[in-house]
Amino acid sequence: MTTMQLREELFRELNPLLDSEEAMKRLIKYAKKIAAPSQPADDTEYLLSSSPMAEVIRQGQKDIENGRGKAIKVEDLWK
Repeated sequence: MTTMQLREELFRELNPLLDSEEAMKRLIKYAKKIAAPSQPADDTEYLLSSSPMAEVIRQGQKDIENGRGKAIKVEDLWK
């Protein structure tokens, strides 16, 4: 389907809603919500979406469980 065909189909489907102000308000609210860039639920979900990064995280967790971790202060991370 071309962009033009999709646009025409969208207008055809939305035409009945044009008579209802409440329906249009809800449609606009929903359209804004789905048009907004989606954000991962949290940083961990985002990082785990990458296979190589997920493996690094899993390995780090194993290292910590096996006592090979080292505690550092957050403010020391960028020194």
